[in-house]
Amino acid sequence: MQHRKHSISRQYIKSALIFALLLIVTIVVQFMYGRTQTKINQTFFNDNDITVALNELEKINVELDRNFTLYIETSDQNYLDQYKKLLNTYKGSRERDYDFNVFLKNTHTPFETIYVNEVADYQHFFNENNKYLGFFPVKNLVGNQNDLIEKQQLILSNHRNGNQEHFEYESLLNEYYELNSQFNRNLVQSKGNLNDTSYELITTFSNTARITYILTGLSIVIIVLYSGYIIFNTYLKVLKPLKEGCTVVEAIKNGDENSRWTYRHNNEIKNLVNSFNNYVDYSQVSLKLVKEEFVKNKLSTDIGEINFIEFSNDFSYITINYSSKFIADNNINYQIKTYLVDDYMELIDPSDRTRFRDLFESLKTNDIKEQINVEYRIKYPNSQHKHWVSCRISPKQSDANNILGIQIDITKIKEIQHDLKESEERYRVIIENSSDIISRINHLGQLEYVSNSYCNLFGKSKNELIGKKIFDVTDTNTYEETDWINKLTRPPYQFTQEELVSTNNGYKYIEWINNSILNKNGKLDYIISIGRDITEFKHVQLKLKDREEQYRIIVENTNDLIIKVNKLGNIMYANNAYCQLFDKELDGLVDRSIYDFPAHSSNWFERIFEEPYQFDETVLIDTSNGKRWIRWQNKGILNSNGSLEYVVSIGHDITEYKKHHEMLKHIAIHDQLTGLLNRRGLFEKLDSLQKSSKLALFFIDIDNFKSINDFYSHELGDQLIIKIAERLSKLEEEGCIISRLSGDEFVLIHPNYHSEEQIITIKNEIQQTIASKFVVNEHEIYITASIGLSLYPDDTDDLYKLLSYADLAMYESKNTTKNNCFRFTKDIYTTMNQRFELINDLKVAIENREFKLVYQPILDLNSKHVEYIEALVRWDHKDKGLISPGQFLKIAEDIGVMTEIDSIVIDKSLSEFKELKESIQNTKRVVITINISPMKLLHNSFIAELTSKINEYNIDSNEVCIEINENTFMNNIEECAKQISELRKLGVQVALDDFGREYSSLSILDRVEFDIIKLDGLFVQNVKNERNRRIIKMLVDNSETFGEKVIVEGIETEEHDFQLRQLSCKLGQGFYYARPTTIDHVRKIILNHVQIKNTPNI
Repeated sequence: MQHRKHSISRQYIKSALIFALLLIVTIVVQFMYGRTQTKINQTFFNDNDITVALNELEKINVELDRNFTLYIETSDQNYLDQYKKLLNTYKGSRERDYDFNVFLKNTHTPFETIYVNEVADYQHFFNENNKYLGFFPVKNLVGNQNDLIEKQQLILSNHRNGNQEHFEYESLLNEYYELNSQFNRNLVQSKGNLNDTSYELITTFSNTARITYILTGLSIVIIVLYSGYIIFNTYLKVLKPLKEGCTVVEAIKNGDENSRWTYRHNNEIKNLVNSFNNYVDYSQVSLKLVKEEFVKNKLSTDIGEINFIEFSNDFSYITINYSSKFIADNNINYQIKTYLVDDYMELIDPSDRTRFRDLFESLKTNDIKEQINVEYRIKYPNSQHKHWVSCRISPKQSDANNILGIQIDITKIKEIQHDLKESEERYRVIIENSSDIISRINHLGQLEYVSNSYCNLFGKSKNELIGKKIFDVTDTNTYEETDWINKLTRPPYQFTQEELVSTNNGYKYIEWINNSILNKNGKLDYIISIGRDITEFKHVQLKLKDREEQYRIIVENTNDLIIKVNKLGNIMYANNAYCQLFDKELDGLVDRSIYDFPAHSSNWFERIFEEPYQFDETVLIDTSNGKRWIRWQNKGILNSNGSLEYVVSIGHDITEYKKHHEMLKHIAIHDQLTGLLNRRGLFEKLDSLQKSSKLALFFIDIDNFKSINDFYSHELGDQLIIKIAERLSKLEEEGCIISRLSGDEFVLIHPNYHSEEQIITIKNEIQQTIASKFVVNEHEIYITASIGLSLYPDDTDDLYKLLSYADLAMYESKNTTKNNCFRFTKDIYTTMNQRFELINDLKVAIENREFKLVYQPILDLNSKHVEYIEALVRWDHKDKGLISPGQFLKIAEDIGVMTEIDSIVIDKSLSEFKELKESIQNTKRVVITINISPMKLLHNSFIAELTSKINEYNIDSNEVCIEINENTFMNNIEECAKQISELRKLGVQVALDDFGREYSSLSILDRVEFDIIKLDGLFVQNVKNERNRRIIKMLVDNSETFGEKVIVEGIETEEHDFQLRQLSCKLGQGFYYARPTTIDHVRKIILNHVQIKNTPNI
């Protein structure tokens, strides 16, 4: 439906008529109001005369009163004359032309000033019953007159003395009273007359004024509102469109071909706008045609020179004027040439002749109305190649004229077009076969091109997609359509977005890279959008997010302390455990300096900037829970430039571990029974005494102590040892160092003694201490001791040999008299000669391999199955028979042949173990343990040798365990740790033997990792002792915490077995289960052919 056209001129005429009508109404109302006011003015006379009369009357009253008073007081006749004169004036008989009473009686005008401008001013003339009240000046005047008369009468009554003048004056006063009474009567009559006339006039005027105000105000409001409407309508329909039209003209002037003037209202201006837009459209089309023709001609001119062609009027021949460039390119030797039409046709490529023939026929029939263009290939006789030419012919101007045209060589253009076509074809093939989702979108958001992958994604053909709006294809859009296009019309004219899109194969995550292509005017021409399916990446990202959340939960709930510190030393993050350590919330830690919460060493943050940007440290810190030991792993995180970005520090509270460590350290260097230094503690003390100038060492051995144990019991023997230790400890007050080496052996060291007399005194005190009676469990026991003495540096400058020499001297004392002290002397070398003999025999034994192996099973304490077998060496002496290892291994170590014995043991044990495995046919997995010496462990070829033997006998490396004694680590812990690490890398198990007897300590366990800890039998002997039980339980629990197995040695009784199982011990060995025996007997035990306990003693 067409809207009715709203004429602007008609609207303005209508507005003018409304203004005229409102003006007439206003004039009429004002006229009515003026007439009413005129009537009132005619009725009420001028107020100036009334005011003057009233003022005179007031003055007369005052003078009357004054003369009257003076006359009474002075009796002066002049005052009486004056009084009479004023009274005549009051009556109007003198100096005035009218009598006030007459005036009042005949007038209808009140004595009051009347200037009426507002209706409300009349309201005070009427009472509540609409009765006219009169005017206030007259009422006041009457009241004053009455007051004067009463006053004068009172004065007369007070001064009456019979004076004639008084009587005369009294008569005058009565006359004045009569005049005043008449005046009041006339005033009342005047007020009555005025009520009717004034009320009618005032009421009429009031109503007229009210109507005037209402109509005038309404007219003004209507005029203002309608004027505003006319002004707004004029701006909206005329001024604003004209301004927009100017903007459109400016845009078109600046090259915006798409700008048009829009007008929504249906009036005369819309015709103007439509005419303007039509003119612009026609102008744009014309300009575009001119530009296209200009570009064509310019391109032709740029490529080559122009040939002029002329068709004869009868179309029998063609004349061509060739350009110099065309002549050179086609090897033509003439400039102007006339051809018969058929001859020229022969020069044209056969496939193009049809087009030229159609042109020729059109020219003959004069069918062309505008310039036409025909492109064809032509080859001249002397030319080597065909050339493309473009022939442009204009319509014939008249019958008499020949037809003219131009001919341009477009060979280069055709070559370029061919190359472009090939290039476009290559890119088209690439795009069509690309997995990327490619589309071209116009400035309206419509698809102009889509690749095959785009079609496959949405399961639609190109015909279905092209022309559709991009926002109609995808049902889930990150942006509104206008926002999406506007974003691409502003710099940087590109952006990337991710969307979850509903596709032919369900919902997929697509990453779109949108790029704007601008036209030469800098406006949006079209958009290239390239999408990639990132669904898998998103799924991985979500999984990573889930995993990060899992890690976050772990980090937040772990007991380990975790902090992240930036390169300035400010805390970036701290987990709950760290916050609880200092009783702080995370907000109270973030951005605070790490030095505000000292939990590391003082220089740790400086160290982290040094390569390799990581280190571990253990520190004791103050926390909200007291002092705690924290072991920190500090690691610097580097950025892509190789500089430190931030630091992650993970701390583990090892306070309890430290307590256990300190306790075990104390245990490791102290005798458990007496609390004195043990062998390890003694050697550590000797190390600290290396700088002593002199040193005396007493080696004390209790005589016949075994007999005491056998006679009284081992428990009493232990109590006796404790009491001996207590007595010897008193010598510590004199600077002595006391140590218990083994069961009944003690060592006393006196460093920096002054003289031999002091040595003798110490010796005597030792003997007296031991010789005194001991009371143990109500038993009185007397003992003696054999003592050996060696001096440093008199006997040797080697402190370790000093102990051996004292030991030899002690044996000399024990073998001779006992209860005596022998000083080491050269005579002891006699005993050493015997040792040399043994050494020589030992070397021969090594050459002849005079060693045999026995094996002691290691059992699961619960199932009693054999888990390990320990290989033990015996010397099969040709004369002395089997010699135990305790008799020759120390000598072998001293003479440096221990490594050779170790090699023999390794070879024999692995060979026999191979046979054992073959015989039991994998019935049960068993591991062989082999003891090696410290020298063997540290030998350079040990790892290679062991590997070679394992491979030679085809044994799995994890079926081999190497046992290492605690004293191996004395002064060699770093090298030992390195070798043990290599063994474990091969898969070989490593066991720490005799743990707790001599040199064990958690310092070794801290620095070296083991698979098995073999607990020395000394712990088993007193397994019922509660302290001993706690120690065993602690060692077992700590070892299992670090993934280490514990094997308990020295199990000799059923009670031992029971107690150890109660303490959660899982593996053990000892005479209670099996003594060392042959490999054949071990085979039978494994195969359950014999009971475990039925083993021969070897």
